[in-house]
Amino acid sequence: PDDLSLVSRYAAYAERLGQPQDALRLWARTIELDRSYEPGHYSLARIYKDAGSWDKALSTAEAGVAAAPKSARLAALEADALRALGRIEDARLFLRAETLQIEDAELLRRAADAEDRYGSSSLRYYEPLVEALRGAGAAESVWRPAAERGLRASIREGDTAACQRLAQLLGSRLCD
Repeated sequence: PDDLSLVSRYAAYAERLGQPQDALRLWARTIELDRSYEPGHYSLARIYKDAGSWDKALSTAEAGVAAAPKSARLAALEADALRALGRIEDARLFLRAETLQIEDAELLRRAADAEDRYGSSSLRYYEPLVEALRGAGAAESVWRPAAERGLRASIREGDTAACQRLAQLLGSRLCD
């Protein structure tokens, strides 16, 4: 049918019934009906990711990000696909750009991790990540590991001010 909500509902049913080919066909139909339909783009990319078809997941996520540029979950999936395909630098640069456009703790977490492993500006992401998590009312067990990792990164990168801010938050004396 030409009813977006009905096709979307059938696609979700097909997924729950373990019929990925039908789900793929139906999610693709939702995008035909509305090119900017974020759930359709995301669901297609997620199905490809779950199947290990990272190249298809990437192209679908890229199309989704172009159609729905404020979708944090599509951006996260695109970054994951880039990393899975061994395009680490592309993933880092993509996350840097997306965190400027979309305020999302999960994107910040991915950006902080990527920078911590492969870059040199992880503090640019750890501190806002901790703030976002705390601002969202996350439990200390959720934000504390990010703050601790940020503290270690601030010591490694020689950023005394960031070290002091994070140490104060954590009640740590590591910066002394």
